[in-house]
Formats: sequence, C-alpha cells, structure tokens
Amino acid sequence: TFERCDKKLVVDQEFATAKQRSTGAGVWECGEVLSAYLEQTPATCRGKRVLELGAGCGLVALALAARGADVVATERAVA
Repeated sequence: TFERCDKKLVVDQEFATAKQRSTGAGVWECGEVLSAYLEQTPATCRGKRVLELGAGCGLVALALAARGADVVATERAVA
C-alpha cells in the first residue's frame, strides 16, 4: 500500500510461485521513487496522455492517473 496524491494505492504483489516471479510481480524501487516524484510535481501529469509500456504492477500508472493524466498501462507476460 502506497500513499500517493492524497490517495491510498494498493498494489497486490505476488511472489508465491516461480511462475509469478517475473519483473512485473512487485514494485521496483525506481517505481516508488518516480511515483513519489510525480506526487510532488502535479503539473508534470495533469492533462497529459501517457502510454506506459512494461508497467509491471502499475504503481507509476496509478500515480499518474491520480494526478490527472490519461493513462494506458500495459504489461506483457513472458512468452
């Protein structure tokens, strides 16, 4: 659970099985840092259209949306 932009963002991180241990299974430190930065700079996000490729579990996309960006986030399972 992360507090960003006056909202509680809940990210379900699943590491229970080997199949779920992918790069998108949890929040990376860089995602925590970037989402915190976006919280402090709302003008960076508001009214912008954002395509996040490789969004993982989506913390940055959630933070962007909470700050008023129009976000499309994608994550592709390993083939």
